Amino acid sequence: MYNNSELKKIQQKKLEILIDIAKFCNENKIRYWLDSGTLLGAVRHGGFIPWDDDIDIIIMKDDAKYLKENYKSENFKIINTDEKEVNFYKVISKKEKVQVGDEIAELDIDIFLATYYPDSLALKFWNSFFHLKKNRIDRFSLTLFFTNILINLKRKLEKTKLFNYKNIEKKIAYILNEAKNKNKTMPNIAYTPDCGFHLIIWREDEIFPLKKIKFEGIEFDAPNNYDIYLKNEKKYEIFFNKIKENKKLILNPYGASKHKSFSIETLENIINYLKDKDIAIILVYFGDKYEELKFLEKKYKYVYIPKKIESILDTAILIKKSDYVISPDTSIVHIASAFNKKMITIYPPKGGKYGVDHLVWAPESEYSKVIFCKDKTGTYDEIDINTFNFDEIKKEILKILEL
Repeated sequence: MYNNSELKKIQQKKLEILIDIAKFCNENKIRYWLDSGTLLGAVRHGGFIPWDDDIDIIIMKDDAKYLKENYKSENFKIINTDEKEVNFYKVISKKEKVQVGDEIAELDIDIFLATYYPDSLALKFWNSFFHLKKNRIDRFSLTLFFTNILINLKRKLEKTKLFNYKNIEKKIAYILNEAKNKNKTMPNIAYTPDCGFHLIIWREDEIFPLKKIKFEGIEFDAPNNYDIYLKNEKKYEIFFNKIKENKKLILNPYGASKHKSFSIETLENIINYLKDKDIAIILVYFGDKYEELKFLEKKYKYVYIPKKIESILDTAILIKKSDYVISPDTSIVHIASAFNKKMITIYPPKGGKYGVDHLVWAPESEYSKVIFCKDKTGTYDEIDINTFNFDEIKKEILKILEL
């Protein structure tokens, strides 16, 4: 993990990128707003979440095209991400990088794209298929025996027109274009389908008109209802009232991709180990993943799953009201740090393609323990977050329970 001076340097450099992008947007009447952990940090801390250096913003898709084509800077440039089937922008530093231990950390901020959506059942239907493919149906298999069956089925489905990535994207685009051509009301705003997220729907008046909020002493734009998660902390009051156990642990299965997400086998191993420890396990998720996880709530009396998690701000409420967190490398780690929660995080191994992750993204806190999974064995293999040493996580669970 990097030290405090390295963290401050990275934060300052990324803040400079944000300032430059915000200046261009303001000068060209481009609507942008702080998103995810950046927004959370602004609301709760007036800036970065203490252990975080991540910066996320959202720009409407039509405005983003103008930004991409016209933004010029001596120091920064905008690129498309090169992640398969996930498309958003990054603003990266042309000249500067930061030395973090023996590694080099690139300086960038993320720009996610949003667009207007109609109230449409057809849109929701195809969005579900779209993300079934994107989220890889082999990620959660009930037993190892069925894993290969699901993988082979997925590969066959992907060859059909129905599950073809581009074809589904075209269907969603067609629905949007038809709504525009027929002047249908478009009261909703959500990420564009190719951003890699399930459609989290906001009403337009929840976003616009934008408000100002201070981030590291500088005013930036934020959603109109940016403080909603503070006002709505009673949202899960009934959910928490039904929990009988003395302590509550957030267990997050999902990372940014398949190789950074827990399998069902891993989840059940953790759940079984926590049996008879007077701990309620709260599973968190995004989008429509409740359907994939709900059988665990039926199978284990001490597992609880909220039926509706609508945004990262909802997840923040759940984390705030809990005692512990176990998660792969993802933004939930940083939210837990902001609330000073005891946590165990699983990261890719040191070295290799993802080797800098534990240096750049892991929170530096007395309440956090980073465990590494195994490295990939072949040139074309993917790192699997589930290959960590389970005996190690058992020891760390006992430690955080004693703190």
